[in-house]
Amino acid sequence: MSDPAVSVVITCFNYGRYLPESIGSVLAQSFEDFELLVVDDGSTDDSLAIAQQLAADDPRVTVIAQENAGQPAIPRNLAVQRARGEYIVCLDADDRLDPEMLARCAAVLDADADVALAYPRTVEFGDSHELHPHLNWSVERLVRCNFLPCCTMYRRAAWVAAGGYNTNVRGYEDWDLWLGIAATGAGGRPALGALWHYRKHGAGVYSESTGRDQQLKAQVIVNRPQLFSDTQLAWAGGVLAGDSAALAITAPLGHPPVFNDPPWMPILTVGDTRRIGAEEVRRVAVLAYSAELLADPALLSAYGSTVSATDDITLVIATGDGDVAPLLEAVAAAGLDGDDSPDMIALPAVPRGVDAVLSRREHAAAPRFDETTLRSLRALAAAA
Repeated sequence: MSDPAVSVVITCFNYGRYLPESIGSVLAQSFEDFELLVVDDGSTDDSLAIAQQLAADDPRVTVIAQENAGQPAIPRNLAVQRARGEYIVCLDADDRLDPEMLARCAAVLDADADVALAYPRTVEFGDSHELHPHLNWSVERLVRCNFLPCCTMYRRAAWVAAGGYNTNVRGYEDWDLWLGIAATGAGGRPALGALWHYRKHGAGVYSESTGRDQQLKAQVIVNRPQLFSDTQLAWAGGVLAGDSAALAITAPLGHPPVFNDPPWMPILTVGDTRRIGAEEVRRVAVLAYSAELLADPALLSAYGSTVSATDDITLVIATGDGDVAPLLEAVAAAGLDGDDSPDMIALPAVPRGVDAVLSRREHAAAPRFDETTLRSLRALAAAA
């Protein structure tokens, strides 16, 4: 039997009263190529018996029982490790999916290999009935706050690349994972028409975590340092150390504090980018991802054959946690390390405020160019 395309993971602790509705919403999907893994996290109610009975009635359902872990990240990681699907969706046992959810999210991922996150729109039920806006993908927005639902569909390979769900951010583990995936250079996209039904009933791990908001935000920043500024990292270290000055700096719930940091922190430069601060780059800043340039050297060569040292353009390369040495070798191999080469600067994190993107990936915040459209970059520079 071939592996399913999608693995749905439901983690449950003492939510037996909601479990049939949650499982039923998965089994009612129009998209049928899935498996459902239900992890009972040491429940003391009838959750395990209910899950086992529902599994006996449908071969797509597998039940995993474990001792209580005290947080969703641990049973989720266990289930994803066992999952056979290329795509993963995690669903809390008190929530449910719209019947078209899997189909619409899987279609987004099928359409573009560079998209790793396909997220539905959130509609609340229970104590409230709010329909949340469906926001466009933006790494900058994700760094400011988590706008992706916990049941965002993601590639299993992206979960591996990000290191899975971290267990030191109980209640903020979803945001932490999305940031980890974004830090690899992978993108996200809203799945139009897909809905996640989020039960509002005043309980749950997230509502419990809000009292530890500062510490959790600080730990997320420490976990994913490549996406945050040096000042935010210093603040996070102070909060975790119990420093009173750091603890006195507050921000809205779920939002890290924002400082007036210089947006550019170069770790290598090519060309004549010598100035410090926002003026480090020329008139137009073009973002590229180191991992993509290394995997596809033709893209870098095409850029070098189109843009010259006389153009008012700087290529800003986000390296993440990657070693800079391979990037230097790629730049040299493309013949772009001379005095007449176009300006390039490498940064450890995706910078703010770029004007364009050199990539085959979609990018919501700026126009995208590849080797077939590069010549129009000059028009962008002239108009800037």
